Amino acid sequence: MSSITSLIDLLLRCPEEMADRTPTVFQVCLVVALLLGGATFWGCIRSIRLWNQTYPIPWWSYVAATFASFVVFSGTILLPSSGLIKDAAVSLIEDWSKRLPRDRKWTDETFKEAKRQVVKLGLEEPASYQKETIPVSHEESRKVAARTYAQSAVAHFRENNPLLSKLLTPKAAPSEDEIYEDVRTFFEKNPGKKYGVEQAIDLAAERLRQDLQKEAPKVVVYARAFVILAILVFTALPFALVGINAFRDIHVHQ
Repeated sequence: MSSITSLIDLLLRCPEEMADRTPTVFQVCLVVALLLGGATFWGCIRSIRLWNQTYPIPWWSYVAATFASFVVFSGTILLPSSGLIKDAAVSLIEDWSKRLPRDRKWTDETFKEAKRQVVKLGLEEPASYQKETIPVSHEESRKVAARTYAQSAVAHFRENNPLLSKLLTPKAAPSEDEIYEDVRTFFEKNPGKKYGVEQAIDLAAERLRQDLQKEAPKVVVYARAFVILAILVFTALPFALVGINAFRDIHVHQ
């Protein structure tokens, strides 16, 4: 996924956040967007007559005007809602943390790596290494397995969210102390249970949320600049296209 695709995915979550948090504001934005979109359509078609009063308006001009109208409509909603991009980023992280345990490739590769790291410690019974589980009877083995999963989860997030990964600090992955405390707390509260994949992913997700929330203002600036540029470019193109063709028609009929 490219940075642009990642930014668009993040922006598309913002209107939903606005609708949930401030429904009245969202409804006002929707009405304004409809009015501006309609005005854009009318203006695009009307601009043809500025060039050529007798030019027969072809069907594709209506398509171009509709496209320009859609761009303005979308931009009018995305621009104000982009202020909620921090909340959209948190929503994205939550969705990612729920999907990751179902990623068979990631779980298989991370399981093998976590088991390899535990085996390297040499603290567990040799017979336990043959089982289809990670032996974690020793505290150090638990920490190593949890660290492997947490760090692998952060690496997966960075790879699949290039825009947000650029904003993450080097300390975005859980620290040794955080992992140790999380493992210790889990086994205190859940004696006899296994420290699962979901627990390590939740730890990584929480650390990512904390890190991204600090950097969210930067994303808002990038997002708004992107939306404004997209509105200007993709609205100007249909206007220019219909205008140029109407102007050429003048020379054809002279």
